[in-house]
Amino acid sequence: MFFSRVVSAQIWDDFTDGDLNFSPTWQGMLTEFKDSNSMLISHSTLPNSSFYISLLSKTYEEMSWRFKGRLAFNTSSTNYVDFFLYADSSNLLNARNGLLMRLGGVNDELALYQIINGIEVKLIDGIDNVFNRSNNEFIIEIDANMDSIYVRHLELSGVIVGNYVAPLIVNASDVFMGIKIKQSTASFFKKHFLDYIYTGPLIRDTMPPVVDSIKFINNHIIEINFSEALRLRDTLSWHINLIGNDTCTFDSFSIKYNFKSILFYFPCLNENQWHEIYIDSIADLEGNYLESERHYFFSLIGYLPQYQELIINEIMFDPEPSQGLPIQEYIEIYNRSKRYLDCSNLLFCDASSCKPVGKAVLFPDSFLVLYNPPSLNNSGDVLILKDQNGNIIHSITYSIDWIMDELKQQGGYSLELIDPYNLCVGNANWNASISSIGGTPGSVNSIRKTLPIDTIAPKITRFELISPNKLNLFFSEGFDSIFQDTWSIRVNGQTKIARFMKQDHRLGEIVLSLDFDMHPDSFYHFELPGTRDCDSNRVGKYDLHAQVSISPFPGDIVFNEVLFNPNTGGKDFIEIYNRSNHFINLDRTYIADLINGTINKILKISETYIIMPPKSYLLLTEDTSVVCADYTCGKKSSLKVQMSSMPSMTDDGAALMLLNQYSETIDSLVCSKDWHFNLIEDQNGVSLERINPETKQMSKENWTSASSKSGFATPGYLNSQFLMQNTQQSFFSISSQSVSPNNDGFEDYIQFNYQMPHPNYFCHIKIFDADGRLSAEPYNNESIGTEGVLSWDGLDMNGSQLKEGAYLIVIQCHSPELKTIVQYFTLYLIHRT
Repeated sequence: MFFSRVVSAQIWDDFTDGDLNFSPTWQGMLTEFKDSNSMLISHSTLPNSSFYISLLSKTYEEMSWRFKGRLAFNTSSTNYVDFFLYADSSNLLNARNGLLMRLGGVNDELALYQIINGIEVKLIDGIDNVFNRSNNEFIIEIDANMDSIYVRHLELSGVIVGNYVAPLIVNASDVFMGIKIKQSTASFFKKHFLDYIYTGPLIRDTMPPVVDSIKFINNHIIEINFSEALRLRDTLSWHINLIGNDTCTFDSFSIKYNFKSILFYFPCLNENQWHEIYIDSIADLEGNYLESERHYFFSLIGYLPQYQELIINEIMFDPEPSQGLPIQEYIEIYNRSKRYLDCSNLLFCDASSCKPVGKAVLFPDSFLVLYNPPSLNNSGDVLILKDQNGNIIHSITYSIDWIMDELKQQGGYSLELIDPYNLCVGNANWNASISSIGGTPGSVNSIRKTLPIDTIAPKITRFELISPNKLNLFFSEGFDSIFQDTWSIRVNGQTKIARFMKQDHRLGEIVLSLDFDMHPDSFYHFELPGTRDCDSNRVGKYDLHAQVSISPFPGDIVFNEVLFNPNTGGKDFIEIYNRSNHFINLDRTYIADLINGTINKILKISETYIIMPPKSYLLLTEDTSVVCADYTCGKKSSLKVQMSSMPSMTDDGAALMLLNQYSETIDSLVCSKDWHFNLIEDQNGVSLERINPETKQMSKENWTSASSKSGFATPGYLNSQFLMQNTQQSFFSISSQSVSPNNDGFEDYIQFNYQMPHPNYFCHIKIFDADGRLSAEPYNNESIGTEGVLSWDGLDMNGSQLKEGAYLIVIQCHSPELKTIVQYFTLYLIHRT
């Protein structure tokens, strides 16, 4: 029961006056506290001590206490605060009877204790570890009546932690309230802050509860948070209904905590739609009733994204100079599915690092902009969106070349996806934004439109023989996942097993490991299983004719022609010649220039895979269209490379080197304008040609000016001043240097006249185009006599007409005694009308 001694006004102190001796008058260890900056701060620097201040309390039959403050430390068994609601002594260190709320202690909890004859008895056991943090802000509200005490509000660091009720028994002749602090070491000194305290008559609630929030938990439960605790004895009269086509009433409820947050169970919740809810007949503990209200909430459920449901839709990799947007890199993600997709467990990665996407649920047809992605490379980068298990949702490898406008390549414009529902288009589906501010983050792309649907199946565009038993295949587009470890393939008519070393179906690339070694300069016919693209266009099988190539070694390829002083508006060029009997792979071959005998810069000949057939030519220049307009290379060869940068050459000469992947010198050339034919008066636009590619090249005697009859240059084909020593015996000859299969009676066929040294030879004749692809095979292991004639009609293996251009003829013959004859011829196929 209460002892009612004084009846007067309540006591409160917000510590704004800076005086503990007046209004109200505190007593006790005042020097251990400091009233400053509208706060009461502990000031004791004595370790392993307890100190306090107290007030003579005023008691009522119904009372309230309010405390507000902060503890800037983790509490413990020797570092805690006691708020005395009642004490039988003003010296709180000696109180034998009383009631206190402890902040901290052994379990780092907030608990209510009663002291009876010096013995502490716990009346309310709070939640453990709520003060186990370095900064603890608290708000405590306590009410009491004749026989019970009600802890109505406990808020720690912005989180409601509960409310409790306990019986109350107080027997005291004089009643005091106050604060007692126990501290241990210096790390706890001056870290107790109190900025409001109240004790006095019960603060009565006359306001009805209001709905603070409605949270959808799952398709059966919603959580309604009220502004205050509810009176549960009225639950049978609660009206909480979902309004829709059919009114739906909850069938049960449970208290989440503190009688303010209630979980309601409905049998009729539908996910991902708006719901209207009607609430009535809800009362707080004081009997204040909430009037009827209607609220709306969305029943949001997010699902784990599946492959390509979320896609990368816009990339700002170079925001400067700004066209109006903030100078900040960003990535935009688009939900192109009809599902609500949860991004909480997604990662966004580039080739070197990953970052979490963040907590968000994307609605169908909505965008998410990431303003802090991994650093984006201006030249290009690999971007991957994947889940926490490593499953790829979407990935692209962009390039600055996807921006078609050279001005916009300088920066300030994002890269936008054109058609998000036609991903099989590849890089043709991207271009620079046409927005006036340079991009459209968070909204529909400025270049968005519907592109034609792909109806063409994936084709093998090129292949690389990267080792004797590894084949790298490149497709025209991405294809469906293969979901296998091996392929059963046929090679030259025999079944073989190929194992996948790599399969990137999004980029359309496969690396196969073969169960046999391929031999250089040999021909292989591969029959591979078909694939289908993401538009379900399927290929039954692939036929691949492969010629095994090798990397060049010193002397295999040589400088054969050079133009270092072009006409006005013209371009320098360099021609190299494969003088070996091998198919040469230029994938990792480099050209360098020399200044005073020192390498100045090294340039890769080509970023694409190029094979030089035996006795073939390759043109290198910055602009093939200019060179081939000035000369006749376009009619004589298609084996040419347009380089982004050429070695440095002056009008006085050139100093060049060819290097292989091992940094070995394949060939070198140091020439000057003095090597030109001395009767030529104007050297501008005249190339230097190598006379004989088989002899030492670093000699003026082996080089001369291109003939006037050739137009003063022969880029990409046989030099006008060519002279070859006959170093081997010839067994085959051809009837013409050209063929025109149009049935006009002139050069409709090419004839191969032969005279063999012995009988019983078997011969292969294969025709290759300028890119090294097998175009025709008129004879395969044909038995021939000692002399005779073979012929070819100029058509491909299917009897179809070939493209006009230069072709290489390779004749290989062998006898039972394993004597081998190999001869090469070049001819030009012409379409005459």
